[in-house]
Amino acid sequence: LAQRPELGLKAFSSNIMTHIVQTHVSKADALAELAGRMGIAESGIAVFGDSATDISLFERFDKSVCVANYFETVPDWQKYRVPAIRSARPGGAGFAEVVDALFD
Repeated sequence: LAQRPELGLKAFSSNIMTHIVQTHVSKADALAELAGRMGIAESGIAVFGDSATDISLFERFDKSVCVANYFETVPDWQKYRVPAIRSARPGGAGFAEVVDALFD
């Protein structure tokens, strides 16, 4: 992708896969656009994430959760807005931990 900048693509590696995305689109922009089309206020959205591909979500939405492996996969995570809630567990176990606490 670095050799073909005219394609307007970038790649992010996360825990188990590589995401290829357009450089001018972020997860946060896409979610905000979808929410707007559905009549959902951004204040009513909670986001979960585990990798650098989720940074835009954490920076845009106040209700944010990351699982423990986020801090392992994003070595410079301190440069970005830290999610409101941090799970002590990685992956699906971290997601379950947060959901369980919400409904406890």
